[in-house]
Amino acid sequence: MWEVKEVIFDSFKLDGGAMFGVVPKTLWSKIIPSDTENRISMVTRCLILSNSERLVLIDCGCGSKWNEKMRSIYQIQNFEVDIQPTQITDVLITHLHFDHCGGLTKFEEGNLISTFPNAKIWVSRKNFEYALNPSPREKASYIPENFEPIRNQIFFIESEGEVFEGITCHFSDGHTTGMMWFEIQTKDGYVFYPSDLMPTSAHKRLIYTMGYDMCTTKLLEEKMNLIKLIKEKNARVVFEHDSTTPSLFSYDIPE
Repeated sequence: MWEVKEVIFDSFKLDGGAMFGVVPKTLWSKIIPSDTENRISMVTRCLILSNSERLVLIDCGCGSKWNEKMRSIYQIQNFEVDIQPTQITDVLITHLHFDHCGGLTKFEEGNLISTFPNAKIWVSRKNFEYALNPSPREKASYIPENFEPIRNQIFFIESEGEVFEGITCHFSDGHTTGMMWFEIQTKDGYVFYPSDLMPTSAHKRLIYTMGYDMCTTKLLEEKMNLIKLIKEKNARVVFEHDSTTPSLFSYDIPE
């Protein structure tokens, strides 16, 4: 069984219309209000999982390597997190978009180095290979400096199933190629971490999908399966990007 701790690495903002796709602003703005530039506030809520053998981090936020222009566009603010990076044994990356893996590397004396020097970095092979040559639509989200300097630390997850005892990965291709999401067994039951398959509590509704999703039809199939599993396992769902609602229980997720 794993102990689960939620940590927020950053806050940032993205366009509200892009976050909700075909759902009109008159609906989504009642749930998550936007600023004068139509951006909504978001966070990078990551998980620290611990047992007697490992200290595992799932995702690591936007990172600190941003110039002032890009920091202003995305309104990125980095926070101090109460973890010792050298003690992390494993980092599970749901996918290599910048807001999920940017914290893997950092600048030190002008050089890019690993933030978690003693950790194995686990990525789906499918997503890693796609990140090396993404489509033009996603190229801005896959930033090589986040993962290229630490290739010697990267290990691949090839298929669905248990990564470690009590931590199971599932693949999803609707948002981006080879994304993973995780279910974790704890003494209090299951915790689900769906990443961008259900990024905020507003996205608990089936048709609330993102303009960033690469294949909405595929994502809807995957989301229906996710909701089914949430109900079957009576899970608590942790939302990676929700700035106000960290998690919901299965009974709060509509069928």
